[in-house]
Amino acid sequence: MKKHSIKRTVSLVAAALMSVSGLAGCSSGSVTGLEDFNKRPNKVSIVYRQDNAYGKEWITEVAREYMTNYNDDTYIYLQPSLGEDFTKIQTSSAPADLYLFDQSLVELEGFVEDMTDVWNSYAIGEEGKEGAKLIKDKLSPLLKSWRDEENTRAYSLPYSQGTTYGFVYNKTVLDEAFPDGYTLPRTTAELFEFGDKVKTVDLPNVKKVDQDVYLMSCSLGDNYENLKYSQVTWFFQLIGEEKAEQFFEGRYWDETTSKFLFDETKPTVYEAYKEELMEFYTIVDTLMSRQNNYVHKDAASMDYTYASGVEAGAGFKGMPAKTVFKVDAPYFESETKVFLEGMKNRNQEQTMGMMRFPIASGIINRLDSVNDEATLRAVIDYVDGVTETKPAGVSDADIEEVADARGMTSMFTGGGMVIPKTSANKKGAKDFIRFMCSDTAAIVAAKALNGLELLPYGKTVSNEELGFKKSHFLETVSEWNTKNTILASDDGAFATWGNFYVGIEANTICYTIFRGNGVGAENWWKNNYDAYAYDWSVRVKDYKSHGYSTAN
Repeated sequence: MKKHSIKRTVSLVAAALMSVSGLAGCSSGSVTGLEDFNKRPNKVSIVYRQDNAYGKEWITEVAREYMTNYNDDTYIYLQPSLGEDFTKIQTSSAPADLYLFDQSLVELEGFVEDMTDVWNSYAIGEEGKEGAKLIKDKLSPLLKSWRDEENTRAYSLPYSQGTTYGFVYNKTVLDEAFPDGYTLPRTTAELFEFGDKVKTVDLPNVKKVDQDVYLMSCSLGDNYENLKYSQVTWFFQLIGEEKAEQFFEGRYWDETTSKFLFDETKPTVYEAYKEELMEFYTIVDTLMSRQNNYVHKDAASMDYTYASGVEAGAGFKGMPAKTVFKVDAPYFESETKVFLEGMKNRNQEQTMGMMRFPIASGIINRLDSVNDEATLRAVIDYVDGVTETKPAGVSDADIEEVADARGMTSMFTGGGMVIPKTSANKKGAKDFIRFMCSDTAAIVAAKALNGLELLPYGKTVSNEELGFKKSHFLETVSEWNTKNTILASDDGAFATWGNFYVGIEANTICYTIFRGNGVGAENWWKNNYDAYAYDWSVRVKDYKSHGYSTAN
């Protein structure tokens, strides 16, 4: 790697933004942090979330690399978020130059700097290199469609792949439970068949209480169960990508006019997809019902940490029962590090993996040439590259639909990097963002995150570049991310400003069903339809007040 006119080695410190005297010095060689701060005229202050899944080490190391090897007159200093950052930006009182957020940024439009020039530039350190791409062309395919839908390209850039969800699986438990081999579930019907097999497994090293192995680990004892954010993936699969995007804009497909229409008078969009919404509820209901024993029996007592520990093989409060799957994100392994290391120290090392959401079996209702479960599984094998021969009688159009559904994942938050209009150093902040988009920054961040590829700008970090071998989990995450060609988002404008989702309390259905309060698919749909119909005009008014049109 070529260095750029280095005059000194520097250190990075986390410091109070409002007080230079509060800076904590961290020496590197003979140069203290405070001396470096005073000597470097170009200051860039960054606010980050200290409590997110990635921590601060990665951004610390990226900033250190930038100051050391790419910009010797800039000083980057970091400030943990003190809260109310959106409000500060919206009220022109934000003190920092750059903010890293983990939530939707729609509400910041108009309060932050335009980033078009950054998108249309090269990453720092890559200018003039053969094959170099503009930053807009480096962005991970996983994010491209979502960023376009959010219309945030003009005023933000992502710093992560986003919290995209898949099925974490415990390979060690699976290998022990099924020594003769197994196939990871490809469809929801197969998922439930798998769950029925899992319930019958007797593990020799588990003292039997009720059940040795459960299909799922869930954290229903707190508000952080990932299934509530990601279950909507099955609804996306059932109606298809284009209809899903339009659904969250309040629009439904009208066969008579062959157009997507918006009905201001009532929630026709919710009525148009009644069958698919009921099928979605039925999937969640089947998975979460206590009588099916798919979910760990103590899920209602588990918070996110405990549920993750159970999935990592550590058991729950002395109860040794294992679980096969947990809905989670690519950072699962880093967040579960203490459990995985504990198991390793007990000579019970666990190997984890990540797979894509099983496809909702009801997808066959919208396919012309795929009429049964067996054919659907054969098509998925073909799409996944498991088999090379296209199933007989299946159209190319249906194969494409299944491939799209196979790649769908939901995103809880996208977030990204924004520069408030009050920034004192907009150019310095943009330059650092441009470095964050470089392959060098991707390698530095991945090293700090034990191999997890965070920065979404087209760089696959090899074991050689890391200096160590990625875990099996991260190898499967890399494959999983590559195959997720569609990112289905539930963050359309009508979803945001009309407060419109797959149901009024959709995020809580996995909790209510597990606790025995499910109401059945028909009643659930009707309750939601009536609730939306009650104040539909108010939702539409709020949506239009933010400048959106309902014109057909």
